[in-house]
Amino acid sequence: MKTTSRISQYVHWFLRIAIASSFLFHGIIKFPHLSGTAEMMGLLVFILLSVALAQTVGALLSTTNTQFRRF
Repeated sequence: MKTTSRISQYVHWFLRIAIASSFLFHGIIKFPHLSGTAEMMGLLVFILLSVALAQTVGALLSTTNTQFRRF
């Protein structure tokens, strides 16, 4: 019983790392080809840059143990 309680504290990290790696991969591959990818998707480059930044920053923030508290 003690073993499962110790492991259960860290299980959420597997999901966090899996989701963060997916977001990081899909965010980073957009940067080298912004104009080509934007043209292919029919978007403005600014919008695609915003999406790429949101995916990359979101991936990095999801792996940190940030907690938003009310002050």
